[in-house]
Amino acid sequence: MAEVVLKDVVKTYGETVAVDSVSLTVKNGELLALLGASGCGKTTILRILAGFEEIDSGSVCAGEKVFSSGSVHVSAENRNVGVVFQSYALWPHMTVAENVEYPLKVDGIKNGNRKLRVDEALETVGLSGRGECRPAELSGGQRQRVALARCLVMKPDVVLLDEPLANLDVHLRESMLHEFKEFHAQTEATMVFVTHDQSEAMAIADRIAVMDSGRLLQVSSPCELYECPATVQVARFIGRGSVIPVNVTACADGKCEIELEGYHAKVRCPADTATGECLCAFKGEWLNLDNDGLRCSVVRSVYRGGQTALELRICSLPDNCDVVRLNISGYKKMSPGETVCVTIADGWILPLHSQ
Repeated sequence: MAEVVLKDVVKTYGETVAVDSVSLTVKNGELLALLGASGCGKTTILRILAGFEEIDSGSVCAGEKVFSSGSVHVSAENRNVGVVFQSYALWPHMTVAENVEYPLKVDGIKNGNRKLRVDEALETVGLSGRGECRPAELSGGQRQRVALARCLVMKPDVVLLDEPLANLDVHLRESMLHEFKEFHAQTEATMVFVTHDQSEAMAIADRIAVMDSGRLLQVSSPCELYECPATVQVARFIGRGSVIPVNVTACADGKCEIELEGYHAKVRCPADTATGECLCAFKGEWLNLDNDGLRCSVVRSVYRGGQTALELRICSLPDNCDVVRLNISGYKKMSPGETVCVTIADGWILPLHSQ
């Protein structure tokens, strides 16, 4: 397996900048998730890594091998990079074993070695004994594993996963996430997992790279990304957070006191936070309904089975400020315009460079 390094990579399609000066390192043996909404550039980066797209400028390397740089462009078939597609791309007229074996045949591997490697790949993905089945005889999760086995049989330096769970139902997706994580731990493969689903990225990745409009916004562990967003966009995107203007009145040891229309609370902050006007990020579980808190007006109330999701507007703030969101246990009927009070249990002052 290999470390993958992108440096100042730019890719355009006409006037559209799909990848905008992206520099990113995927560590050897790491599972990194590329996360973002549709059109953010994550799939373009995957296609660049696979060799399906040439870059306009910058460089792409895997270990000691230069994939793309200036006039250099190593073709997809010469990169030793495996790709698992969203659509699986299995041939229906072939058996499972024949699907997995196909890239070995194309590569000229001898028949005896092919069978051994196919058996090893099927065992790795938990499909031993299913080699003679046709894809139509398998479940969606099993077909996904066949696609993964076909990728692994070539012993790639890097494995690319293009939204591999998008076609599965919710329950099967949860199961496959667990299997992907176990597979990664077993093989220690260098993997790039492309997804628009935050829960998938949080559950499976060692680190997550958040993208928007072709740019990298933040690359961090799932916990750091959620607890300590680096920008306003990340704070709002991850966990559907809210960003609220507050007044910082004191700071010490990674904590600061904030004031909002007479209400005081303590939140976490970066070391360089100064007193004065700042932006504070909040997640739903950092807020609680309490009669002694900030006055808020109910914008929306939705029952989601076991809990009620609330969107509230802080009464003292202008209408163009973010709503705050929180979940309360059980069913609680609330009407738009109804007044409630909210207390702040935690928050995160956004870094100065992001404000």
